[in-house]
Amino acid sequence: MHRATPLGSLAAGILAGAAGAFTLSVYFKLTKKQAPSPPRGAFEAPEPEQEREQPTQTVARRTVELLARRKLTEKELAGEFVHYAFGAGWGGLYGLLAGTFPRARTLVGGAAFGVLVWAVSDNLLLPAFRLSPWPQAVPPRVHAYMLGGHVIYGATLAGTYAAVRNGVPPLALLAASHWVTRNWPRLMRPTARRLTRRALDLATQARALQHTVAEA
Repeated sequence: MHRATPLGSLAAGILAGAAGAFTLSVYFKLTKKQAPSPPRGAFEAPEPEQEREQPTQTVARRTVELLARRKLTEKELAGEFVHYAFGAGWGGLYGLLAGTFPRARTLVGGAAFGVLVWAVSDNLLLPAFRLSPWPQAVPPRVHAYMLGGHVIYGATLAGTYAAVRNGVPPLALLAASHWVTRNWPRLMRPTARRLTRRALDLATQARALQHTVAEA
């Protein structure tokens, strides 16, 4: 693997983050029956709507209502979009780190990054925005369950990042992106896929530039 450029690393990380978010969704679906729940009274929702929403759905609703000044009708799909956008955002950060520190590119490095995402997101960001209880109110089994999912996210992140940087055919990644986004809100699909194609173009250009520099 040639030395990664910041632009290529960011693009590869975003794609890898979306893949990691998909794997995390699969983890939640497969373990839904075994998933532990926080005890009653651990979290007092500031809005009545939150009683029937996932945190990602709450974020989507607040964003649409505050910025677009309209009512969100497709909460489930909008929540999925937030989930993937959040995972891709963290993936972009991972890409920059992996492009700088070789140890971050390993599966262990990816898993460690997943632990970091869990620590910051579940234990700081979500409680700070009143989307979940603070960590001291959550029993260890819930922490262990969520931590396990984020370790899987991190491992997928590292594996996908390595695949992108090592030249997995762009058409395969593009096909995968279409499959992942097939259940997103219809209005969001063209934009998501256009951004994915743009990210693939940037990653391809960055990889070509690396080869040119290496041969010079």
